[in-house]
Amino acid sequence: MDESCPNPRKFSYQTLACATNNFSEKDKLGEGATGSVFKGFLRELSCSVAVKRIAFGSKYGDSPPDMGSAKDHRPGLASALLYLHEEREQSVLHCDIKSDNILLDSNFGPKLCDFGLARPAEDEQESGYPTVLTGAPGYLAPECKTSGKATKESDIYSFGVVVLQMACGKPAVEQFQENGMKFELKLVDWVCEKIERGENVSAVADPRLGLSYDEKEMEQLIFVGLSCVNPNPYDRPSIWELIKMLKC
Repeated sequence: MDESCPNPRKFSYQTLACATNNFSEKDKLGEGATGSVFKGFLRELSCSVAVKRIAFGSKYGDSPPDMGSAKDHRPGLASALLYLHEEREQSVLHCDIKSDNILLDSNFGPKLCDFGLARPAEDEQESGYPTVLTGAPGYLAPECKTSGKATKESDIYSFGVVVLQMACGKPAVEQFQENGMKFELKLVDWVCEKIERGENVSAVADPRLGLSYDEKEMEQLIFVGLSCVNPNPYDRPSIWELIKMLKC
């Protein structure tokens, strides 16, 4: 949103429809699990905006967490997760951490976005939210498929997948064909298989980096990623432990 825009306020549907040319497809910026985002322009305020139209049937808004405003704008995805999990009065689960939901500012600082599936951690402990299963393939923690619930540990798992993507330069799920048949390979499974074979860092590091990386730093990055995607959620590091690991 343009910096000239004021603090958050309510707008009528008619105003938003006018701003987005009636939610024109040519102004569509993207689509997520809970709806589509459109580029718009508010004439009365003379500023550009992004408008999210919630999809019919979405549970978004049934029990919305008060996201508030972070007092400490520390850079980094881990810091954002620390704020959501531990520094708010009411802990919040993001439930959809993936590379597509991480934006870079003008200084290439990562910003966690798209809170369409986010919910209070307390509510999640009391009852399951089936919509958690709409999380992106390859990022969803395995226990979520059986429990139907999101946890801080499942957010950590998704974080770990993003870390492995940073190290390996691969998508969370890779599709390929062999003998006329289609297959999918999860990044987590691919990295684990390589490490279990005893292969060194160069076997999983992003090939586009060539040899222009610090081997110890790459080992640490992969170690952090694998710690986060541990099959046992109780063996994954907490966000506090994760922050310490990333500072090493």
